[in-house]
This record gives sequence, structure tokens and C-alpha cells, in this order.
Amino acid sequence: MNKNMDIKDIIYQRVRPEIRERLAYEVAPSDGYVKLDSMESPYVWPESVRNDWLSELRDIEMNRYPDALGSKLCDAIRAWVSLRDTSGILLGNGSDELIQMIMMTVGGPVMAPEPTFGMYKMIAEALGLQFIGIPLMKDFSLDIQQMVEHIEAYDPSCVFFAYPNNPTGNLFNYSEIQDLIEITRGLVIIDEAYYPYSGRTFVSELHEKKNVAILRTFSKFGLAGLRLGFLAAPHLWINEINKIRLPYNVNTLTQISAKFAIQKDSWFRGRAEIIREERQRLFYRLEKFTAIKVFPSSSNFILFRLQEHDADIIFAELIRQKILIRNMNGTDKSLANCLRVTVGTAEENEKFIQALSLSIKG
Repeated sequence: MNKNMDIKDIIYQRVRPEIRERLAYEVAPSDGYVKLDSMESPYVWPESVRNDWLSELRDIEMNRYPDALGSKLCDAIRAWVSLRDTSGILLGNGSDELIQMIMMTVGGPVMAPEPTFGMYKMIAEALGLQFIGIPLMKDFSLDIQQMVEHIEAYDPSCVFFAYPNNPTGNLFNYSEIQDLIEITRGLVIIDEAYYPYSGRTFVSELHEKKNVAILRTFSKFGLAGLRLGFLAAPHLWINEINKIRLPYNVNTLTQISAKFAIQKDSWFRGRAEIIREERQRLFYRLEKFTAIKVFPSSSNFILFRLQEHDADIIFAELIRQKILIRNMNGTDKSLANCLRVTVGTAEENEKFIQALSLSIKG
């Protein structure tokens, strides 16, 4: 190596161009803010549940590696989701890792309707795979004609459908996805991250089709701090994807905590019901603003468009008032002047509405 070379020149020569051109994933500081930007549950476990959880952790042997496949947790998930024996389960350090594992296994092209969960495109491009995004219709429904044409033309190795979709919040038409599954030769992944708030699932298709996988996360279930996701698919698919899984990818604390949480499912379902009720109230409150278009949501967030104000300015004003939501303006042309707010507690939602009102009037 030429010792006189500048480090920037070395990086330019050695780092792949598509990586150099990217920006790192950043998370906005949230201390002191009403945090409504990341679709987390606003509820923490009560003291009695936390005490029971700590009791479960007390006997963990931290000097030992975790169960490589998380067998006991997988058994609990199988019963919890009502999966048949024909389906296998693979755990991941968040659903992001599973998305990456799928793409590393099958390669490209990777296809998804857009706008959607940004990690599909980000991971595909980071792996050097072709990503094909198919624009949604104006009402954020699937453009079936374009989907069919591109599936037939490009024969994608995998197709992702966020169900409900992030960041739009809507559920795509079930029968339309069924039709697309039929013409797709690659793996079709239904990302059901927001299942606790939609109650809609493709599990029945998983049992009937050879090329369907279900992806879920514990993050939206109310355990974002665990970073745990799971993939359910026919055993032969799981066997192949498991070949590139890093050893011991899900730690013991996460496995024990998730298994414990499944046992407390009624508490989490109760919180999800409260959030669904708050979502409806928040939707009605937003609809009362004459200069705002609110989009229906089956998730724990709501997308809305400012029709007479600049989204960037309103977003900055909300930040000034210590309200943190997500600015979607500029992320996709169909999201022009759009903001997205997570459904929080009744108190948090009220603070947001009051701050939004002041921002618009100001």
C-alpha cells in the first residue's frame, strides 16, 4: 500500500460504489419528545408481569451459547400462530435479518410494490441485487396489470408484500395477491409485521401453496427492544434459507423473553385492542382538519397529506413542540406532502393533535 495515499482514495477504490452512494440508516434523537415516529407500542409491562419475566431469566446460563435454532421458542410460535407441521419456522434478529437471508438465498431480481417498507430495496441494493419497484395506484392499491407484466417479464426470485403496507397503512386486496402468487415462480413473502392491528393473515395460503412465506416481527407486537422476527414457510424453503443463517443469531435472553411474552398473549392483545380504538379516534380527529387528507389504516399508524401547507414546515414545527412523527415527503412521489404518525396513548395522541393544530394555524 502506498503510505502516502489518502484514506478517502483507499475507500473510493475498495468500497463498492453502490455502498459509497448510500446514507447510513439514522434514527432521530427522541429523549424528551412525544415519540410517535417508529410504530412502537406505547405500553410497557405492568410491574407484576415484569417480576414474572425476571424470574424466567434468573436461571439462564449466560456462559453458554443460545439454542442455535430456538427450538422451544419455535414450538411456542407454531402453537401460537396455528401453523401446521408442513411449515417450518426460522428465527431472525428482527425481520430485517430474515429479509436479508431470503435475498441472499434466492438472489434477484427482487420485486415489491412501492411505496413500501424501505428495507426491501435497501437490502437488495446492498447485496448487489436488482430491485424492481412497481408503483401503487393513486389510492395505494396494487397496480395489477403492471405487477403481472413485470412478474412475467422479469421472473423475480422473490416478491414482497407488506400486509398491511408500510407506510400507507392499507391492506392490499387479498384475492389480487392470491392471483399474483399463482403466476409467480419465485418465493412470495407476505410481511405481516402489523398483524396485531389488522387481524388479517395469509397463513391459510402458506398451508396450501408451495411458494408462500409469512414474515412477522415481535417489534409491533410490543417488544421492539428484543429485535426478533420469524419466518414461516414450507420446510424445504426453510432448510435452504437456514444454510446462510449466522450461528447463534438470536440470543438466549431474547428467546426466553419472547417465549414468556407468548404466554402473556392476552395482555398484548388487550393493548392492541386499545391501540385500534385509539387509531379510530385519531383518524376522526385528523379528518376534522379541512386541509388534511387522511388515509384509512389497518395498522398502528396513520398516513395523512397536508393539502394547503408544506409538510416539511409542519414537521419542523412539530419537532419544535417536542412531537416526533415521520416526514414522508420526498421519500416517494406518491407521498408528496405526507406525514405519518404512530398511534400512541390517548394522552400522546391528544398532545399531537394540539401541536398539529397550532402548527397549521401558526
